[in-house]
This record gives sequence, structure tokens and C-alpha cells, in this order.
Amino acid sequence: MGSGTDIHRQILAKGWTVRDAAKFWGVSRQRLYQVFKQEAPALLWDCAARGLPEASPQMLALANSRATEKPGRVPPIQKSTNNRITQASGYALGDVLMAATYVGEIADEGEEGVITAIKRSGNLWTFLVRFDRGEDWFPEALICACMAPTGRSYSGD
Repeated sequence: MGSGTDIHRQILAKGWTVRDAAKFWGVSRQRLYQVFKQEAPALLWDCAARGLPEASPQMLALANSRATEKPGRVPPIQKSTNNRITQASGYALGDVLMAATYVGEIADEGEEGVITAIKRSGNLWTFLVRFDRGEDWFPEALICACMAPTGRSYSGD
């Protein structure tokens, strides 16, 4: 397993910029820079960097098509018909997240949780994430720092 610096080198060696790799993986550039600073990042980052295809016009177009938010822009709030927020800040109810690091007593690295509620207080988003051992509210910054989207959604109870 490589260090964060090794992961950064792998991305660049395949012709990707950090910005385009972040778009391709559906994470923020800030999240990647956090990974690059780690001496022993989660194994999923090493696997992702090794499996990253060579940058090509087609792959860059795919990465750009996946980017739905502009930096510094607050995305619109999407509410269901019962006024419950169902999507915010790039996350939606039912999104499955993987703990990229130890998340207290409720999740170890690699365990998955589901976003079960979203709320907003001023400009800050918080997300209720349910893991097998419990649930807790996480601010958006902590979601970005210690969890990674899996690209999957859970629709059951």
C-alpha cells in the first residue's frame, strides 16, 4: 500500500490533474489533498489510483460530465413533497458512504453507512448517517474528511 504522496504521483503519472481526478471520482479536490497528506491512507485510495485509467479526451469528458457543482456555489435544496430535504451539497438521502477513517464507536475504516436525514442550519449542512453500530449527525466538512461516497444508493428501510 502506498502513501498519500505515492497516490498523488500515480494520478499525475496517468496524465490526470488533481481537479480532473476529483471530478472523475466524485470527490472534492480538498478531499484528495487530505489523502495526499496521509502517510497511510485507506486502502480504497490506493486501489482507486491503481485502477484509474490513463487520462484521455474521453475520460476527461466523462470526468467533466460527472461534475455537477461549481466551487463556491451553494447547490439548490431539493425537498420532497412533505418538505423533507432529500438532497443537498452533492449528497442525497439513501447515499451509501464508506468510512475512510475510524469514526468513533459507530464505524471503523471500511464500514458503510447510509444518509438517512439532511438538515440545514444557516449555511451549514448536516447529515444523519446510520451505520450498523449506531447513527450520528455529521457536518458536511466531517463527511468530506472521514467518509467517501460509494456511488451506491440504499432505498430500503
